[in-house]
Amino acid sequence: MSELRAFDDYTLCEAAAQFPLPIIAGIGHERDVSVLDLIAHTTLKTPTAVAAFLVEGLASELAELREQLRRLPSLLQALSMGRSNWLHTQVSRLPLLVRGRLEQAERKLLTQRSQITLSARHYLQRSEHRLELALRRLPTVASYALRQHRQALRERLSPLPLHVSRSRERMEADLLRQEQAIRFGTSRSDPASRL
Repeated sequence: MSELRAFDDYTLCEAAAQFPLPIIAGIGHERDVSVLDLIAHTTLKTPTAVAAFLVEGLASELAELREQLRRLPSLLQALSMGRSNWLHTQVSRLPLLVRGRLEQAERKLLTQRSQITLSARHYLQRSEHRLELALRRLPTVASYALRQHRQALRERLSPLPLHVSRSRERMEADLLRQEQAIRFGTSRSDPASRL
């Protein structure tokens, strides 16, 4: 849970809420929900899921561009009744422009995919490093906690021998009084002991 506290930070969440573009969160915890998850435009389970979401979105845009490219000549032909030469020139240029845009979008998609993968990898490496450090410190922390508990137990148990000794002394005194009372009581009631 402490790993997610950073995503509950007020400054981070305020910046995310005021960011001009939609925020997509993919922190990597299914059971725990951070404040950033609640503020984000879209929340996914993992950074990999975010990457897949972005890749699918860009792939969908590319497919739409390709469809528009396929339909463009027929649309232009329908509009070109009076300006066929000018439109013909423009149509001949459009496939090159659209192809250039598609290639640019594909490069951007590949760059974003590699950046997201790299970011996710770095996040996992940092998380593994923090976990490794915590595991290294665990024996020391556990040993310290055990020493503290032992000391507290000793402090609580240190008066116990004194209490036991006093209780034993009181019980022995009570037994001695009872024994004397019994002896005194039997010596009065026994006529043979009077002789």
